Amino acid sequence: MKRLVLISGIAIILQSCAPSLSQYQTAATLGEGNKSNTIILEHTGENLVNPIDLSVGYVHTNGVSNDLDFGFGFGLNRFLNIAGGFHVKRSIVKDKIAINFPVLFKRIDESFNLLDVIEYNDDDMIRVDITPTMLYTYNSNNKSVKNTFNLQYVIQISTFDVFNNAIYLSHNWEIKTKKLYIYPEIGIQMTNDQDPLMKAGIGFSFKNINKELSEVR
Repeated sequence: MKRLVLISGIAIILQSCAPSLSQYQTAATLGEGNKSNTIILEHTGENLVNPIDLSVGYVHTNGVSNDLDFGFGFGLNRFLNIAGGFHVKRSIVKDKIAINFPVLFKRIDESFNLLDVIEYNDDDMIRVDITPTMLYTYNSNNKSVKNTFNLQYVIQISTFDVFNNAIYLSHNWEIKTKKLYIYPEIGIQMTNDQDPLMKAGIGFSFKNINKELSEVR
């Protein structure tokens, strides 16, 4: 039986950080009629010790066909910024290479910090993050642990026509257990006008796979 891996993660992060709709997954698609539910915990900072931000998110993904997934989700960070979005994922080389196209809408207000109440500013804006992504799983036949590179081009469009872009590169490990998949991940975001940002997180994915459909695939 061809094992199907479940897909996606979404986490909500600071204004300067890369979105996570393409992360915490492999290049494999779910398969038609199959579903996954993923919870993400994420740390973002200039290093992996002192966080700039902490966030939590949830995503639900459906297998539209054997080669196409559609997912949607929402999340919250420690500044109580909220976001929601969707993604479409298309398999290019079965279980090895896929393209993901996420769109994430964020409401950003940095006047409140859940860990230490500090006045930052009174800015309240909406930002749209569009992050076309390439996923490459280089040991897709491994039954216990899979390794995936995630390369994103991050386009950030804010209110009042503020425009930014960045490159985000990450690596994750898919670890299969009896009841869920675990996705530890580490990555780095690079832009022209600021120091690199490090991101580390972990995803916990629960799946609902139709065994008959999986055997056909």
